[in-house]
This record gives sequence, C-alpha cells and structure tokens, in this order.
Amino acid sequence: MHRRTFIKFGAVTTAALFFSPDLFAFRSYGEEKILILLELKGGNDGLNTLVPLGNRHELYRRLRPHLAISENEVIPLTREWGFHPSLAPLQDLWQEKSLAIVHGVGYPRPNRSHFRSIDIWNTASHNPHISTGWLDALFEKIGHSGQIPAVVMGGGNAGPLLGPHLPTVTMHSPERFIRQAKNIHHIRQKAAFPPTLSYIVSMQNRIVATAEKLEEKLQQNVSLAGHFPKTGLGKGFSHIARLIASGVDTPVYKLTLGGFDTHVMQKEKHALLLKNFAEATAAFAQAMKEVGRWNDIVFMTYSEFGRRASENGSGGTDHGTASVQFLLGGGVKGGFHGDPPSLEKLDTNGDLIYTTDFRSVYHTVARYCFGKSITRMDGYPPLELFG
Repeated sequence: MHRRTFIKFGAVTTAALFFSPDLFAFRSYGEEKILILLELKGGNDGLNTLVPLGNRHELYRRLRPHLAISENEVIPLTREWGFHPSLAPLQDLWQEKSLAIVHGVGYPRPNRSHFRSIDIWNTASHNPHISTGWLDALFEKIGHSGQIPAVVMGGGNAGPLLGPHLPTVTMHSPERFIRQAKNIHHIRQKAAFPPTLSYIVSMQNRIVATAEKLEEKLQQNVSLAGHFPKTGLGKGFSHIARLIASGVDTPVYKLTLGGFDTHVMQKEKHALLLKNFAEATAAFAQAMKEVGRWNDIVFMTYSEFGRRASENGSGGTDHGTASVQFLLGGGVKGGFHGDPPSLEKLDTNGDLIYTTDFRSVYHTVARYCFGKSITRMDGYPPLELFG
C-alpha cells in the first residue's frame, strides 16, 4: 500500500487524510511562517481584477467595450491602477501596505488547458514527468520538525502539496474531522500482523491520537475578531483562523475558490467571486491581527492563467495567459511589483505577454517562509516582496 493512503470516514467522504509517522506537532510560537494558498480555480481575469486607469483605460475599453469596468466605478489605488469595486474590503490592507500585487504573472510557452496549466503551476515545472508539487519538493529538501502536515481546507485538490514528503490532511472542518475520527477505535499492534495490516493499524491509531490532541487544542475556545462571511470560503478561512489561534502548528494551508472560468456573462459572476474573496480575506486578516499572528502569515493567490485581453461574443472572456497575483501578510512589502504587460503589444493569439515568471514569486515565498528554495526555481530571480 502506498504511504499516502486515502481513507474514507463513513458513507460520505467528508475527510481525506494522507499520513506519515509523527503526524502533528504542537509547538509554542516561534519564527516559523504560515503559508496560506488560495487557488482561484478556472483562470482569474486579471484585467478586471486590477483595472487600468489613465492612458491605459482607453486601450482597455477598446478591448472590452461591454466588460470594461468604468473609471467612476473603479477604486483607485494610484493614477494608473485601481481595484474592481468588489475588492473594497481590501482597501485598508492596501493602505497599510500589507498587500502586494504582482503584475503580469505567467510563464513562457503558455498552455491554455486548465489541466495542463495548473499542473505547471502546481509543480513549478514544464516537465510533464514531474508530478509532485513544488511544496512537497521543498519539504523533501528542508525536512520536517516532527513531520508537521499541511491542511487542505474545505475541499479541492492538494495541488502544490501533492507528494510523499508533505503529509496532508483534507478536512471540511476540524469538528467534523474530530467527530468522524471518534468512529475509529484504537487497536493494539500485534507482531503477527502482515506489513500492510500493520501499517493500516498504525495509521488508524495515529488518526485517533491526532483527533484527541486537536480536540484538546480547540477546547481553548479562542475568540476571533472579524465577521467571516457565511460562504464556503468564509467558513474555510474561519476554520484556519481557529486552528492558528489555538496553537495548532501547521506550516501550509490551502483553500480553493472555484468559478473563475468566465466564458459567459462574466461581469456578474466575476463581481460575486471577487466580493467573496475580498470579504473572507479581510475577515481572516482582522482575526490574525487580533490574536497577534498577522506578522507570521503569508497569504498568496494563484490561478492557472488569466483571460484573453479582448472580450468574446458571449459576455465573457476566453482562456488567456498572464494575470495578477496577490500576497498579503504583516511582513509583505505592500504595493505593486513587476512590470505591467502591454495592452498594445499582444501575442499572436491576442493575449497579454507575461512580464514576471510565477516561479520568481514561488522562489521568493519559499525563501522567506522556509529559508530555502528548490532546483526547479533555479534561474528565477527573487522579488522584493518582503521587508
């Protein structure tokens, strides 16, 4: 049986766990950073997320006569760029310089397939034979202090966490994980057990022990500031906030917000998606500040690609290339990073030409959070995203 075994609790799959020995570590706070990844699944439209103003706005309107956000609706950040109006909850984070926005993030020879492009982002490699995530490769290099796992909260795949070196727990909520684990009983190991059964028994026993420790931590009933929206993303962020505030030591969390494949009727859909993202993110930031952990947080968005520069005939945009990437946290160097892609010089498909390779962002985040990078990111210079 493979070491990263998939386990189902009950008739409905509500939690999946991938284990290695010494699953959880509960430590006192130190210098460790907590990386939180949010996958904007489907391909987020960067041009309507960060809207061009000034001279660029006229070019933008020509490309998108129906989809363009008018200048009087845009929340201005500078004379040249502004937020989609749905991102209003992030204004305070921008003003306090806890929000960095990277322009034109993409990669050479862009692939417009959802499946292949997200594989490239997840593995940080164009090599189709590499299947392990970039964070798994990083933790293979840096090792584990107590084999602390990552957590995928609320569904979605492991993505950059996938592989044998970064034990990952997938849960819809800590309470459901604990409740389901109580249906499993501790079994005494016997020498007569064959290796496969012995491994299953040991894993089962670790589930029980982990749930007990987790329940003990959560009994602290930490009070969180901020109002988390009653959306899937809002609930996911609230669960992560409680785990962090209760002292559960996990270096990496991942969430997913789907729906960004906006080929049709984009304007209304995209506005709701960005509102969901902004409200949940702002609530999480407020909670982390209240419990004194904001300086330990690095929150990063990513998406498999951006959208076509021009709108299509169905009130939407088709698969494109470069987009914007957000990073938030107390140690983030707020403001714009990288060069904006040109709206005049598009590629032969009518797409934006990327200006920042996403592996430069990954390289920077890996070194800041965990002190090392990996071979896959060699040659991609770090950015000044922290300081």
